[in-house]
Amino acid sequence: MPERCGFSPDRDTRLDVGLIKIQASDSVTEEGFDCDAHLPVNDPSKPRPALEVGTAARPIEAGHTALIRLVYFEGMDRQSCPAIVDCGGHMEFHGAELNHTWTKLGATAKKGTAAIALAESVTGWRTGDRVFHERDEAPEQTR
Repeated sequence: MPERCGFSPDRDTRLDVGLIKIQASDSVTEEGFDCDAHLPVNDPSKPRPALEVGTAARPIEAGHTALIRLVYFEGMDRQSCPAIVDCGGHMEFHGAELNHTWTKLGATAKKGTAAIALAESVTGWRTGDRVFHERDEAPEQTR
């Protein structure tokens, strides 16, 4: 197994995956995400396993995307997957510079609207960037 899984910063990348498990082991299983229970001690002379989406020195360039899409695949344990599980490794995500990676809404967003108002100005966002809105009401209360 590779010590590092990385994404090229100079091209579009898409990974549809049911499970990413970052650990120092050749064990490949969906079972037992209790990381402390079964992992070997990290050898300090070896690099830690890592998921790297761009690096601090070479972030994903503007105009390119690195998309990790967690997908259920037939036969997977629905109680555990899809998932990203980090057991003693590390994850790094570096992309094109934005002045804000998140911001508050400037007004309530109505269901189905094609435009939203933001509380502050943002730069670096591009047409096609995805916006996620966390619901603050239970689904049965959503208008």
